[in-house]
Amino acid sequence: MQNFSCEEFQGLLTTSFTGRKIIYKDVTDTTMDDAKTGGLQGDPQGTIYLAEIQNKARGMKNHRWVALNRGNLYLSVVLHRPSPTSKRSLMERFDLEIAGALALICMLHEMGIKDACLKWPNDVWVKGHKLAGFLAEHGGPVPGSDNGLDLFVLGMGINVNSDMRRHPELLGIATSIRCENGGEWVSREKVLADVCNRLEYYLGLSHEEIFTETSRFLLFQPEQQVKAHHVLDGIKFPATVQGLTGNWRMIVRDNKGEQMDLHPSEYSLRPMPSKTIYVYNGKMAVPWKARLILDSLHSVADTSKYFVDALNEEKLTEEIWKRDAVLVVVGELCQREGTLESLAAIQRFTTDGGSMLLIKTKADLIFSNLDVPVQTLNQTSSLCEVLFQDKKFTTLITGGELTFNPDAGSEVIGYYNNKETGSPSAVVTKVGAGKCAVVGFDVEITQNDVDKVPNINKLDEIEDSLSRTSILRDDFLCHVLSKLIH
Repeated sequence: MQNFSCEEFQGLLTTSFTGRKIIYKDVTDTTMDDAKTGGLQGDPQGTIYLAEIQNKARGMKNHRWVALNRGNLYLSVVLHRPSPTSKRSLMERFDLEIAGALALICMLHEMGIKDACLKWPNDVWVKGHKLAGFLAEHGGPVPGSDNGLDLFVLGMGINVNSDMRRHPELLGIATSIRCENGGEWVSREKVLADVCNRLEYYLGLSHEEIFTETSRFLLFQPEQQVKAHHVLDGIKFPATVQGLTGNWRMIVRDNKGEQMDLHPSEYSLRPMPSKTIYVYNGKMAVPWKARLILDSLHSVADTSKYFVDALNEEKLTEEIWKRDAVLVVVGELCQREGTLESLAAIQRFTTDGGSMLLIKTKADLIFSNLDVPVQTLNQTSSLCEVLFQDKKFTTLITGGELTFNPDAGSEVIGYYNNKETGSPSAVVTKVGAGKCAVVGFDVEITQNDVDKVPNINKLDEIEDSLSRTSILRDDFLCHVLSKLIH
């Protein structure tokens, strides 16, 4: 992993002050304290303190921020702003945080990451996963200033090149620009320069102009169902969004119909989706594979729109799950005599208009009248390439992989090894009023999981091969989901 190049970064700037001075460290405790100390000792406005690793990085209310992944951007910017009144001090802080978030969101949209949005109060999310956070702190009067200026420090943590989807502590929580960009490595110098160039524009706007701009990118919209969390006492409760006020407070209505005015430094919100993607985890499921499917979907599905949950035998029996189900995913099955009846409820859900994804499971085991000819893939290597759209990735061959000979009514959405001469690796077909996609290989197994797979050798070699294309594997899974969920 190359260190950040300050020279390359500054060569890309069009700013008048932001980033014109940059202080680089390999490791520090927190750039927030570094920048505050430097600002009080005379650093000019726009000075950036950047570190590859922060050991004591913090977010709002001193919450821990994981800043230990090289390849991301962890930095703080020294800013001089008009001295705020006591009533405007918090508003000025949030104005700065929103300005930083807007600068990044606009850059991401220009890159083609159109799902980037502002998650109130100060995070940037993509499809329910955190890509960046911003924090502003007030440092008091600027020493020696005769213009009534105060010191503010704007901190940024931007996940750029780390594979956050495979991070053991952030599974299903975080993402990065690389994860959302097909696995392509991104120039950190260009990302930061683009953010700084846009930041100066937003710093020049009035509070009212920033608020108007914010409305274009807000995740939370009126009448959206959310869960509110009081960060001080830990109390959580369901609520309905009413709207954002000009002082950055979120107005919500609780379940009793009472209106509440939530302060951005005291509350956080999370979406409460009304639809669920279920993963079958009943008595026929292979437990460790069902767990990996859940982990994969938590990382790549849009969790701002869909819950991801296990579907066990008890839920299957109750059938309440059908009320919110949008998709059921069934992994490889343990075929036990007389147990297919437990899947009858899933069969009815699909034929009645639902969607199902089968992973390494023959469709005719569940749908007896479904004719999708299938055979076992003839593959001697432990690794295989899968092609879809104009992309390809490496998958693990564990034995029993399926390939298909679909009819004209089915759509091939993936191939093994070669699109022109290779065998279909995934198909989508109609089932009654619903849809079923069948994937012939273990799409859920990534480089993090090879130690769970029985009877394979050369783990390090396999892990390395899988890691190179793991994000494209995510894209393939999203591609499959897009065929089943609208």
